[in-house]
Amino acid sequence: MRILYVDHAQLHSRSGTLGQLKAWQRIADVRFFDYRAAKAKLGSDRMNAALCTLAEDFQPDIVQIGKGESVRGETVNFVKESTGAVVLHCFDDLRFQVPGYVAAIGRYADWTLLGHKDPGIMEAHRSAGCQRIGYCPWGFDPEVYYPRGGARTLDAVFAGHLYVREMKVRLEMVKALVDAGIGVHTYGPLEYAGPMGFGWQTYADKWGFAAHPFADMDEMAAVYSQAKIAPALGNDRPYFYFGVRRAYECMGCGCFHLIRYTPGLEMMFDNRRHLVWWETLDEMVALARYYLGRDMEREAIAETGRRYVLANYTWDHAIQRLLRYAEDARR
Repeated sequence: MRILYVDHAQLHSRSGTLGQLKAWQRIADVRFFDYRAAKAKLGSDRMNAALCTLAEDFQPDIVQIGKGESVRGETVNFVKESTGAVVLHCFDDLRFQVPGYVAAIGRYADWTLLGHKDPGIMEAHRSAGCQRIGYCPWGFDPEVYYPRGGARTLDAVFAGHLYVREMKVRLEMVKALVDAGIGVHTYGPLEYAGPMGFGWQTYADKWGFAAHPFADMDEMAAVYSQAKIAPALGNDRPYFYFGVRRAYECMGCGCFHLIRYTPGLEMMFDNRRHLVWWETLDEMVALARYYLGRDMEREAIAETGRRYVLANYTWDHAIQRLLRYAEDARR
């Protein structure tokens, strides 16, 4: 079996890309095309041409496309016609307004696979012209994200950008924890990040928490292994979109995950068994204080969560789901 995997390997997403690549390599002959690196070097036109050439030469059975914002619909059509490959577009952003490139790819891809089940968003993709819409929860790499040992000396860790659209609520969460006397460590851009948003350092200096640059995979696994809790916001949209890859990663390291409730979350996890969820900032602070003061109870939930994601949500599990979608497309 030949797999052409089209994605990017920038630092903030590298654990997902490399984890999937490793999982594919265990079962298939794989070629990886870093479309963002190719576009930066060649420009958009030549990048798409290079992808067409690679596909034509390699003749894959399956093409998996990650976010793919620079991959054109015409490129996907050429790849399908010249190779007969099944094309799976794995797009895990939550959007009611479907990006143009997602619709363009979806007109030709056999499946547009989302990381959530919101029926309104699925219908929006369908109305935008995507052929078929499916759900495929992503995974994590247990060879990277596992408990590294040692004492858990960090109260709370949070990894992520201060994206413009989420900046206010992320700052509110961190501020609430800091005001409660909980030691917070953030991992993300320290300074202004252009259109992506802002940096953590200004707020760290003002409020008194520790801001760190983005860590690579092994460094972040070590951080999660030192952390007592990993608070998270998830998303205020329903059905499974809650930064799930980072949830799996921190849980894989045996870190207690304290996440804002998203409708549908209970269909994947058991509250107070695999993780703990909250609905208001006041509740989050109360739960953080409660579990920081009860090591045995917190660690029992974290260990149950770790075993659960290891048994259900590694990248090997995700690849098997993709193979089932590919088989369906061939019928």
